[in-house]
Amino acid sequence: MKIIKFFIFLILFGSVGCSNQVEFDDKAFESVSEELLDCEKEIGCEEPPITPPIVIVREEVIIRDSFERQDVIVNRPGLPGFGWRKIVDDGGNITGGPGQNIDALIFNNVEMGPVSHLTRALYFFGRRGRSIHNIYLVSRTFDLSVFDEVFFNFDYLPISLEVGEYLKLEVCNNTADACGVGSELTAEGLNGPHWMSIYDIQGPLAPNRNGKNHRKDAWKTAETQFFLEDFNRSEFVFRMNTRMDEGFINNNRPGRMEDGVAIDFVEGIAVRYKEVPE
Repeated sequence: MKIIKFFIFLILFGSVGCSNQVEFDDKAFESVSEELLDCEKEIGCEEPPITPPIVIVREEVIIRDSFERQDVIVNRPGLPGFGWRKIVDDGGNITGGPGQNIDALIFNNVEMGPVSHLTRALYFFGRRGRSIHNIYLVSRTFDLSVFDEVFFNFDYLPISLEVGEYLKLEVCNNTADACGVGSELTAEGLNGPHWMSIYDIQGPLAPNRNGKNHRKDAWKTAETQFFLEDFNRSEFVFRMNTRMDEGFINNNRPGRMEDGVAIDFVEGIAVRYKEVPE
């Protein structure tokens, strides 16, 4: 309607359009309006299609975790798995072995600094000696065949991240086997090209932070959403991917950190939509 009025204005005060210049009065306005509508019909103007309203018909929480426990991976009978499968390094090695200093562990707000939610958070760290590694927190495999979109949010705390160090939320856009997270974990798949970055937090960030000297408001919240049409819905796997070269100073944990990143309150919700006819 604004476009129509604009053209009417040009017709009344210029010599543009489907009519000659006319004097400005009510009858002229009505006459020009009719002529302009006829002109629109001649050039084939059409109303834009009306999109049916969309409603959510199903929601499913695929993960909701604030790490209020001691072990990250919990698969004991009677206890929930929290949606995680394994923590592995870029060599395909499951972390947490004796003397392992490339890992992700849960610490409370007395051992480290304030957390974003309740009393505990998950900290990723490398080892002393500047040996750069990736650490992957890999989810279980979910069948999201009937869903259309996924919403993710998580809280994060960068700790002296340098250039080239990061925290990413990534999703496998191939089969679980191709991504190295099928029946067997493989370094080739974990480090391969079939992971798509959904949210990317890059260093340098917080150069003076050591994991103990921050305030609660230093935590940030990442929020993202994406449609599932580009992914393997029947084998949906996501991961938190971190990269760093150092960790706790002198490998003493929990203590001050030279490099690291922490996450808290991770939530993922799958949604199914339906068009509602008018």
